[in-house]
Amino acid sequence: MPRARMKLSVDEARQIRRNFQAVAVATIALLIIGVIMMRYLEGLSTLDALYFSVISLTTVGYGDFTPETAGGKIFVMGYLVIGIALMGVVINLLLKNFAAKRTIKELEDEISAQKK
Repeated sequence: MPRARMKLSVDEARQIRRNFQAVAVATIALLIIGVIMMRYLEGLSTLDALYFSVISLTTVGYGDFTPETAGGKIFVMGYLVIGIALMGVVINLLLKNFAAKRTIKELEDEISAQKK
């Protein structure tokens, strides 16, 4: 049974790639904000704050780090609502980005074959 393939125009594929890049930058920015805030609010080391941020946003949540302060708890509630939604968008666009790359490569191959 053949795999289903997305049929995209080059413009659609390029737009997906731009969207993915923008959301990837937003995700990195959110991680940086999480590290800074957890260092400030909870007094965690940079590595522990990054670990907490990644584990929380990926919804793994081992439970080895939990916010202790009221400010940390309030921050994490908002951070997770925004961050988990953003992670869903990143995963969606990551998959679409693979299809977009393939579409662009196939169209570029067709163009180069026509020129020969």
